[in-house]
Order: sequence, then structure tokens, then C-alpha cells
Amino acid sequence: MTLQDGILEFHIENTKEEDGKRTFDENIGLANVRRQLELLYEEHEVSIRCEPAVFRLFLKINLRRYANI
Repeated sequence: MTLQDGILEFHIENTKEEDGKRTFDENIGLANVRRQLELLYEEHEVSIRCEPAVFRLFLKINLRRYANI
């Protein structure tokens, strides 16, 4: 996780058992998280990659817009 010039970036990955599938069906939990981000942070990016042996998530939020300066 980094915070630089009001931009928060968060990267996380987790290994998982290889299942041979490269497709990713988003579950209700991830859909709810996406919706909450939309409601709270207009300027954000979310990227999710599900590979055979690893799950990766990238989140970027522009916090400058919400600073009390």
C-alpha cells in the first residue's frame, strides 16, 4: 500500500489451488465492495485478475478530492 500526493494505491495477491479455469465469476461480496467504492469514491479504479494459481487485486483511490484543505 502506498499513499503519494493524495493517491492511495493498494496491491494484494493470494495464491490459490490451480483449478485450470481462467475465467472469474464475481461473487456478491466483490460486487458489494465495488458498489460501496462507487458510492464513497467517485475517482477510483479496481482491477481483479484471477489466474490459475494466483488471485490479484489492484485498487487506486484519489483522496485529494476529499481532503479538507
